[in-house]
Amino acid sequence: MKDAVKHAVKHIVKQSKTPAAESAPETASFERTPKAMLLGAVLVLLGGVLWGINATVSKLLMADYHADPLWIACVRELAAGRKRRRLRIAGIAAAAAVVVVAVLAAGSWWALPKTAPAGQGIGLTEQEILGRAQEVVALVDAEDFDALRSMSTEPMQNALDATSLEAARASFSDDWGAFEAFGNAYAFEARQLWVTQEVVEMVAIYENITVTYDIVFESDMRLSSFYIK
Repeated sequence: MKDAVKHAVKHIVKQSKTPAAESAPETASFERTPKAMLLGAVLVLLGGVLWGINATVSKLLMADYHADPLWIACVRELAAGRKRRRLRIAGIAAAAAVVVVAVLAAGSWWALPKTAPAGQGIGLTEQEILGRAQEVVALVDAEDFDALRSMSTEPMQNALDATSLEAARASFSDDWGAFEAFGNAYAFEARQLWVTQEVVEMVAIYENITVTYDIVFESDMRLSSFYIK
């Protein structure tokens, strides 16, 4: 009798252990370790930084290089990549996006205009460049256009003529008077991509008026721009 009861109890217990009960999923937990929380914070900050870099680079490309917004969006999507099933592939895509953004940022920085001390890139001193600018002003006052053209770039040679100069001078005063002296002057070197220019701003004092000349030389010290203000 006792054996029959034990056998029945074992049979009931065995039936109660169903496969569904054994394979029931564990209850989801929202607990996170400090390491996981730190990683999440770093990823959030990195996302914000990359988003800011992306906006800045896109603005530079559209404003300065007239890039098509649709082209930028396509490149950005290709760089970012689609969602991947595996974390490793997603990490590679994210790294590629970071590299692309970094290259674009570096290229934009390289393409931006930069300044340096006058004459640094062409082996001249600031005084030599200021002296060249004073020579230009003296030739303008003397209306020696042949000499001016001989020291100018081809586009500037075509722009130099007595009519244009007289019109520019008359817009300030009909009677400048004789030249008296040079006032404050400074020069700097401007670089953008492969172009180097020497820029001079020089004050000239005449009997009846004081004006400022903006004079630009190419890297071979040929006159490429001349303004009066």
